[in-house]
Amino acid sequence: MTIAFQFLLYFFVFVSSVMAVGVPVVYATVDDSAQVRRFVGVSSTTWFVLLILVTVTTFFVV
Repeated sequence: MTIAFQFLLYFFVFVSSVMAVGVPVVYATVDDSAQVRRFVGVSSTTWFVLLILVTVTTFFVV
């Protein structure tokens, strides 16, 4: 379970880093607002799901 927790945590940090860089870049470079909304929506949903999964696995590891 510890390995799964570490993997989820590293992936969460990776997605957070990609969003911190990617969202402003997408807003600055893409003219199509549908693409911007899609990227932000998918990345935000992924981030939120990972947040919930990391929170749940914390209870089993600690």
